[in-house]
Amino acid sequence: MSPESALLYLLAIFVFAVTPGPGVFTLLARGMASGGRACLTLALGMTASDLIYLMLAFYGLAAIAENWSEAFTVIRYLGAAYLLYLAWKMWTAPVTAEPLDPEQRRVDALKGFLQGFLISASNPKVILFYIAFLPTFIDLTALGGADMGLVVGL
Repeated sequence: MSPESALLYLLAIFVFAVTPGPGVFTLLARGMASGGRACLTLALGMTASDLIYLMLAFYGLAAIAENWSEAFTVIRYLGAAYLLYLAWKMWTAPVTAEPLDPEQRRVDALKGFLQGFLISASNPKVILFYIAFLPTFIDLTALGGADMGLVVGL
């Protein structure tokens, strides 16, 4: 990968990262409700989902995804339904003015990981980035092992 491609990729990643989406808002809400440590497993789940999309893009499945647009439409609708479910849970949850005790603040690690994974896996912005946007910057078929490590590291 040329230094110019790496720089363009880094810039694109930065723009996508600072643009708020469902993942950012979920992390903010979790952090405000349960503290920063509760965000760790959520962020790990989001990262795992991103790595899976990146590996799929590396192995040429972006071309297959273009032909299976119906499957990605279903994924988007499932993601929207999941976000609506989360919104409903937040809307109907009782509001308390008292600080939460430590037992109520504890978030199950596996549940947090799965929530982060599902939010990121069903996020249309993430799907668009790895399936349509990333291949325009980087020739994924010409990447070697070291190049893949650089892309994942950025």
